[in-house]
Amino acid sequence: MLLKMLQSTSAEIASLGEATLSYSETAKHIMRLLRGLVPCETVNLGTIDLGTEGGFHFALDGFLMPPERRAILSRFMHQHPMVEYARRNGVNPPLRFTDFHTRRQLVELPMYRECYRGYVHSMMTFGMAAPPGLNVSFALSRADGDFTDDERDVLGILQPLVSSVMQQRILREGLAEAYSRGVPVGIAHGAAEFVHILDDHALALLQAHFHNSPRHRLPEAAWRVLRREPNRVVTLTDLPGGGRLCARLGPDVRSWRMEVWQESAAVPPAKLTAAGLTGRQVDVVQWLAKGKSTAEIAMILGISPRTVQKHLETIYRQLGVENRLAAMNLCRQWM
Repeated sequence: MLLKMLQSTSAEIASLGEATLSYSETAKHIMRLLRGLVPCETVNLGTIDLGTEGGFHFALDGFLMPPERRAILSRFMHQHPMVEYARRNGVNPPLRFTDFHTRRQLVELPMYRECYRGYVHSMMTFGMAAPPGLNVSFALSRADGDFTDDERDVLGILQPLVSSVMQQRILREGLAEAYSRGVPVGIAHGAAEFVHILDDHALALLQAHFHNSPRHRLPEAAWRVLRREPNRVVTLTDLPGGGRLCARLGPDVRSWRMEVWQESAAVPPAKLTAAGLTGRQVDVVQWLAKGKSTAEIAMILGISPRTVQKHLETIYRQLGVENRLAAMNLCRQWM
């Protein structure tokens, strides 16, 4: 019976690699499948910065612990055996509290007494591939009873498949955006200011330009800009010597995907602003100078082709030219 359920669950998870679901929808679907295979009261996807020990948990149907208990959990994260395993060894296989402590030892831990006691009897987690310094893992919790060895082994069989499906989705998104924009693009997924997962390139860009920002949440300065204009390309910061760090957040701030990339300045922005162009018109000109069509510029900037065309009409007037070709030729003289 268990073998048949494992085969069916594996096939469903594998099919998600070809689905068009969002990252959060994919995660929820996987959590439902895991709970159907290994019974538990709650299952969540947790992201923990191994440096700061701060984290964010994305739950399928809430948590066993009340909010006031979860709020203090980060104080005891250094006592969490699965997190400590991940810190020392990297991605953790399916592990239970009882793989590290006897029941008597566990209930005497301050972490258990202050956070889990009375709500969570047992927990089992397994990790996914993530950038250095970040632990991303699924966690299954029970209010009564321990997880068995067989249940741990079943999750061990599924772990590589789950991790590969989630990573495949991010890789595909990054490649598609890189093809569209013509530069390497980093991908992150999250909710509000918190990060569920991000790829190595997104982490490298954010860490390079927002020093000491935690890995499990967007830099505060970036979040302020992004949440004001979802589905629009925004400048997170200007780069020395010209160019900028760009990002786009969509579809909304509650459950988002972010693309982030570096863009060299095709045309000196100062020349364009001196000609009376707005920030958005400067964006349009930069892509125009790179030979992008109206439709391509609209897709890149997250606006409609009609809006791009309106901007172009204003740009031609401000630059004193009559058409696209003349504008491109003028811009290329400034490059």
